[in-house]
Parts: sequence; structure tokens; C-alpha cells
Amino acid sequence: MKSEQDERTLKSSAVHMLLERMLKQEQGIRFAALYEGERLIEGGMREGVHSYDPEAVSKEIDIEIAILGNVAKRWESWFGRLRYVALRFEKLNMIFVPITPKTRFLVISTEPSVDPGRIIDMIKQTVEG
Repeated sequence: MKSEQDERTLKSSAVHMLLERMLKQEQGIRFAALYEGERLIEGGMREGVHSYDPEAVSKEIDIEIAILGNVAKRWESWFGRLRYVALRFEKLNMIFVPITPKTRFLVISTEPSVDPGRIIDMIKQTVEG
């Protein structure tokens, strides 16, 4: 019988492989990580890529990511199951994809030239396929 720690390790390993595959397939991905609430579980910035947000506010941004995820999940009771949230900024795109019914989200940022739909399709093929 698998322990809870074994299950976490297996899940973390699968997420790690997904994040690595995404970074290899799409050079325009700047950041790819799995969050549970405000806690970054796995992933981070692509090596050699500069983050636009200052280090001093990184924890605040993690909290805001959790808030955004919680608000979107709460809306499910009215609008149906959340598929993704995509934000397009001048300097980058941010994509939030729920992974479990609880509070886990994949958070991906890309260069503005990358089509968020392509990234979402890539995630769906990997997670659902």
C-alpha cells in the first residue's frame, strides 16, 4: 500500500515532467510552476530569464495568485467548472489552469507573442491524455 508521502512524490514527479516538457516544447515560456494556494510546490523561472517583478514583492504575488485562484474556483458554483484563466499584459501572458478540484493551479507566464491557447492545449493534452 502506498503511503501519502509516496503519492506526493509520484504526483510531484509527474508535475516535474510536465513542466520540463512544456519548457522544452515552447521556448516562449518564461515561468512554469505548480501552486497549492500561495505555496509554490514545483517549478519556477526558465534559466536565464529575468523576472519583471522585484524580489521584494514575490511573496505578495504568490498570495495574489492564491486569491485569484480562489475567486475563480468560487465562481464555479454559478458558471460551471473552471477550465483556465488567461491574462494578457503588455510584457507577458499569464495562464492559470486548475489541476485538482482543490487549490492546485499550474501557473505559466509566456512572452506576449506566444498564443495562450497553444499552451492551454499543450497542458490539456498532457493532463487529460
